[in-house]
Amino acid sequence: MGRQRNSRLEAVMAEHGFTHQGLADEINRITARIFGENHPRKCTDHHVRRWISGEVRWP
Repeated sequence: MGRQRNSRLEAVMAEHGFTHQGLADEINRITARIFGENHPRKCTDHHVRRWISGEVRWP
């Protein structure tokens, strides 16, 4: 199955004023609150760009 741009994610980000890095930071903030500050996985703007481009369909 080919890539399909995630226009819904783009629209939600625009609606709420998130940049790629801003969304990654918010994801990291919430992840730290849920799983603790020492949670080994960190979201980056690169992850968000891959989600939007359709390269990755599931985070």
